[in-house]
Amino acid sequence: MMSRTHREHGNKGYIEDQREFFDKLITQDWDTYITPYWDRTRKCEVDQILRRISSPRRVLNIGCGCGYHDLLFAQSEGVERVIGIDYSEKSIEQANRFYPHPKVQRFVVDCFDHERMAEILERSEKFNLVASFQVIEHLSNPQTFLDINADCVTDNGYVAVVTPNRLKAMNRIRKLFGKDLKFSDPLHYAEYTAKEIIRMGERSNLHVTARFACHFQISFKGILLIGTKNPLSSILGQLHPGMANIIGIIFKKRYKD
Repeated sequence: MMSRTHREHGNKGYIEDQREFFDKLITQDWDTYITPYWDRTRKCEVDQILRRISSPRRVLNIGCGCGYHDLLFAQSEGVERVIGIDYSEKSIEQANRFYPHPKVQRFVVDCFDHERMAEILERSEKFNLVASFQVIEHLSNPQTFLDINADCVTDNGYVAVVTPNRLKAMNRIRKLFGKDLKFSDPLHYAEYTAKEIIRMGERSNLHVTARFACHFQISFKGILLIGTKNPLSSILGQLHPGMANIIGIIFKKRYKD
């Protein structure tokens, strides 16, 4: 399923190891990380997760990027510790510089590095919540990524995956006119529907407990009719999650006897 998705909707500009790109982006184009749009989006994402999960004490954010999600989690009542990891060294530097918090620790770690991940778990124990924001779409091995998420969370703990929706409203319109679906970023390996993410989660012993969506966007001939600055954007995204720009899936790890 995933390879077919990539063949049908793949990006020619995809790069397997993107850490150099993100090192440059987060230092040379920092302003792109602190726009009102991204601030609203991150707050929406964390708020939607915490509405559905009761006070996770230990949180792991895989692919923490600029670190703003870490800060939002740390400011939430009941959260005792937040670990953010990213394979971009410059991202960790910028996150620690701009979004420090006494409850937050960040490390330069590739989540596919088994030894380094084992060190994180030994240092922190397993987590009540493992979250990732706009990460899985960058990876050529999304199933392994979800396996890693499941390994890091306690039994009956939660995994939250937030990612662009391949069937957002504008792509549905493109499909109606016989046009190829358009990725939101040329560095994405694939973009998914909620059903595809849920199917992968089930293979990783994760059972879906909730879904949510953020933002809805419509444009016509380059003219933005409904954008993220419009109050309707958030409302329409929540009312029509299958057509929203960003989707979130919350899983619970199955308890093993």
